[in-house]
Amino acid sequence: MAEQLVASLAVETFDPAAWRDHSREAVEALIDAKLAGEQITVPPPRAEEPSAELAQALRASLDQARQRRGRPD
Repeated sequence: MAEQLVASLAVETFDPAAWRDHSREAVEALIDAKLAGEQITVPPPRAEEPSAELAQALRASLDQARQRRGRPD
């Protein structure tokens, strides 16, 4: 099932310039703020949601990928 999900999301060519690293951008923004003398505060942790069973989550992701591509299988 995981292999099907990866295959359904795969593209023929990968262009790294088409993707943004949001985590890196957030860290760089924090560094810039700290260098500018701003006080950095840490937000409280988010409440954890109960995690779904892995197989169920994979099936749901695979179904979504199929719907996006218009494939009923």
